[in-house]
Amino acid sequence: MREIYFNPASYSKLFGEEKKQEDINAMMYSAEQRGKSEGKVEEKLKIAKSLLKNNISIDVIATTTDLTYDQINDLKVTNYSRQSNE
Repeated sequence: MREIYFNPASYSKLFGEEKKQEDINAMMYSAEQRGKSEGKVEEKLKIAKSLLKNNISIDVIATTTDLTYDQINDLKVTNYSRQSNE
């Protein structure tokens, strides 16, 4: 995803203060939504890790968390490599 940078002083000269504020609000809302979405995924991954530790099948984990099989298998590999390093 590409980050958007702008100079607020130049922007307000071109488009006016009201438009600048609307765009800032839209960017803040978008960032907030992205943060919430990322937080939900992190929570699902945490739940999946716990289920894997309790030997729950990948099918059940995928259905329960809506994670993909690849995401769950990545967790298995990560958990296995951490356990073997301990």
